[in-house]
This record gives sequence, structure tokens and C-alpha cells, in this order.
Amino acid sequence: MRAPVLHVFRNSPRGFETFRGALWLGRTTGLPVRVYFPEARNFVLYFEGAAVQVDLDESYLYAPETARRRARAIGEELGAGWEEQPATGRTGSTLPDIQGRFSLISCPRAMASPFSHPWIPPAVLGPRVQALVRRADAPVFLPAPCWIPWDEVVSLYGGSPFGLGALLWGRALARLAGVPFRVLTHTEGVDEAGARGNLERADLLDEVEPVWERHTGTFREMLQDIPRAALVVLGAFGASPIRERVVGSRAHTVLMTVPYNLVLVGPQAKPPRVLLGE
Repeated sequence: MRAPVLHVFRNSPRGFETFRGALWLGRTTGLPVRVYFPEARNFVLYFEGAAVQVDLDESYLYAPETARRRARAIGEELGAGWEEQPATGRTGSTLPDIQGRFSLISCPRAMASPFSHPWIPPAVLGPRVQALVRRADAPVFLPAPCWIPWDEVVSLYGGSPFGLGALLWGRALARLAGVPFRVLTHTEGVDEAGARGNLERADLLDEVEPVWERHTGTFREMLQDIPRAALVVLGAFGASPIRERVVGSRAHTVLMTVPYNLVLVGPQAKPPRVLLGE
């Protein structure tokens, strides 16, 4: 059985746009969408062997009596259904918690106001979203700030195991949606023989070769060629204690450069066959 997409509803115009993105993802792929309407500014998401405290800004709690009505109206507008995700209990600190298996977790690039962390550029992940990417056992979907329907999937592949994981997720989402799938590799600094070997060992080379594009220009030039109406899937990793606590340098560049729909496949994310029943 395919695990649902989890989305935390934000009762503001920015939240309406990201909710449209989550509903489009569900409608296009056929994945069910579960919506959590927060009742407090903090809650805890539990995964296998890990937990993440999510801190929200006040816009998630604004006019709660209108939140479900607005969510229903947006669902009707897009012809997309959703179900409510209740809190499953409370932690020892009395915070609401959510436990369950999800195929993807949908959220904006920051779940708290950037003004509370003025050292974080707006295009970079907020610290709680970074923690979510690092610890979640599902990929994290970052909808475009203004809703963009997508009609193809592009995976960025640099030959690493993280890149292979992103490729597998991109391939799975493209199959579910019935849309074209492409793989992009920036050749500078990439061991192409190793990248091909990883695909061969995963029994993917023959399938990927016809849609595999190698770019020899700069990495930013490659990103400029990504269509606006693409869902971009990439592996996220990194160890720097400040700017790149989760994302690597190239993933950081993608976040700074590409404002479209993104899926970040973190180091703990399970393969699509586990969460999608493939």
C-alpha cells in the first residue's frame, strides 16, 4: 500500500500556494494527501529511530476556524481530495506528535519566519526543515513558493549513492504521474565511469541511458536549462556546521538558484519501493 503525503497546513496566502503544490503532487501521482492542522506552534514528528520537533510561526495558527474551510475550497478548485491527519498523541513535554509512515513530507523551505533567523538567506532551508531532511525516513517535498503545475520530472545525478537514491525517487514519481523523466549530470568533477557503474549495478543503465543528459558547461548554466514546469529531485547531504548542515554545496546551489518544485532525498530516506509499494 502506498504511504500518503503529509502536509502541514498554513492558513495564509503563502500557505495556500504550498498547499496547492502538495495537492497537485497527490493528484498527479495518485498518492493520498494527509493534512495536519496545527493547534500549537510546536509539534513532534516521529520516524524510525528519530524525532524532529517542528517549530511554526504564527501564520500556521491564524484564524483556525477558517483553515479547514479554506483547505476544502482549494481542494475543490484543483479537483484534488485530502484527508485530515490528527495528532496521534503527546510527547512527555506535552507537545502534540505525529507518528506514521509517509511517502513524502510537504513543507515550505522554512516553517518559521525568516526574520527570527536573520542570518539565513530566504532561499536556504530553515533550521527545522534542515533537521527534517536530515532525519526523515521519507523525502521532503518543497513546493514552489507560488504554485507551479509540473509535467515532467528531472533528477540531478552526480554518481554518488545519494544521487542514485534521488534518481530512483525521480523515476518512481515520473512513473506514478505518467510524465517524462530526465536525468541531468554536470560532468565537472564527476567520475562518469563510476556513475555508469552504479547505474549498471542497480540494473538501471539501459533504462536511464536514453534520458541521461551530460552537461559540460557550468553547474549554474545546467540549472538555467531546467524547465519551470519540472519537478526537480536531488540528493541532499552535507556536514558543514553553518550553511550546509544538511545540503551539500551543489544542493545548496540548487536551493539558491531554482525556485521551482523540489524533492530533497535525505540520508535516512527509504527507497521508493518501500514507501510506494513498488
